[in-house]
Amino acid sequence: MKSFTLVLLLAVSFSGFTQTNMPDRVVYASAGMYTTPTLGLNLINNKTMTYTIGEPVIYGGLVASKYIFNGFEQGDVLVAVSPGVVMLEKPGQPFKVYPNPATTQSIVAGPEEQTEAVNIQLMDLNGKLIAEYQMENNRLVIDFENQLAPGTYFLNFYNLSGVFIQQTKLMKSNGASN
Repeated sequence: MKSFTLVLLLAVSFSGFTQTNMPDRVVYASAGMYTTPTLGLNLINNKTMTYTIGEPVIYGGLVASKYIFNGFEQGDVLVAVSPGVVMLEKPGQPFKVYPNPATTQSIVAGPEEQTEAVNIQLMDLNGKLIAEYQMENNRLVIDFENQLAPGTYFLNFYNLSGVFIQQTKLMKSNGASN
């Protein structure tokens, strides 16, 4: 009777967690998620997933209607994690940055039909915020000659509601030629 109860208890507790393969690999554009199963013992089945901006992950399983991921793999799909947004196909790159690599400044060119301001974050490779800009129209000149060390950076674009639009790699060189 004890072994039957134990088997039944284990079956019920794991019924909310099923191993499921997703069709696409994904990269998250924001951070943090918490999921709770609808079936089974919450003590055993509470699953937590945390991730950082741009972290590539692979699928691991399904808890209730939420996927739990583990491992690393290059992504095919960009998931913008924000309220009300579940999954987006990676958008075309509406914002162009040139020159890239840059020495003293870069120009950000937005789409002609841009009507809303866009927030831009300049991040280093460690995810540290270096600077923030607000692009009011479809062109912004970023001058970073004395403020930015040579290296690789990322420009993250968000709308005013905080929804991720795109990420562009920016190379800063010192301008010296060999």
